[in-house]
Formats: sequence, C-alpha cells, structure tokens
Amino acid sequence: MLTLQANLKILQGEPKAAEALFEKVVGKTPNDAPAHLRLGLVYNLTGQLEKALKSFRKALELNPMQGDAPWDWIVNALHQGQETG
Repeated sequence: MLTLQANLKILQGEPKAAEALFEKVVGKTPNDAPAHLRLGLVYNLTGQLEKALKSFRKALELNPMQGDAPWDWIVNALHQGQETG
C-alpha cells in the first residue's frame, strides 16, 4: 500500500512525499529491490545523487537480473559516481 501511495505522490509532483513513503517501504522490507530502485529514482529526481547511487547499488545487489529496471542507466550512473566520487 505504501508503494502505491509513493507512486501516486510522484505522479502528483510531490517527490519529497514519495521519498518519505519509499523510505518507510525500504525500512519495513529492506530486501525489496524494486523499492530501493524507486527510492533511488526519487533521490535522483530531487538532486540527492549520493543517496540515489546508494539505493541503486542496493537494488542491484538484491536483484541483479530485475526485469523492469532501467539497469543500463543505473550501471552507467554508478560508474559515473565512482569516477567522480
């Protein structure tokens, strides 16, 4: 239910509200790769790049073969983060 609410907040243009909800989701279900991915996307949307990379790494660690994730983009972002960070 929290995931649906968070997705709705993104659609409503409320990324900070979505961030808070996705943080609750990953707090309750820390092995939920899609939740880490979505949290990373929200962090990226709000300019929190270090947090975004951390969430993307966690999502990739939990499920490297996740089918609905934009993994090419994430892997590229992680490589860029390693080069700059």
